[in-house]
Amino acid sequence: MFEACQSRVDPTILQRISEAVAVRSFLFLFGIGLALVRLETTAYADPVTLDSGKVEGVRDGALTTYKGIPFAAPPVGALRWREPRPSIAVWRT
Repeated sequence: MFEACQSRVDPTILQRISEAVAVRSFLFLFGIGLALVRLETTAYADPVTLDSGKVEGVRDGALTTYKGIPFAAPPVGALRWREPRPSIAVWRT
């Protein structure tokens, strides 16, 4: 049955489809390879001690980033549309 369907389809179309699948597979695997290399090269910065605890950043070249640090209490309820209040959250490294 497959042979009957295959004889009706132009061989150049089948060739183009197989080439497209091969290119997409290569790009997918190449992207995964880049992601894995990027994960392996993550450099963590030395912890910094603040009043609320220690935080650890991630170094990317000359730039060090510290993410997720609560700098103020969330503006909800009675704090809505008021000046920021200090955060009472304590974090751990």
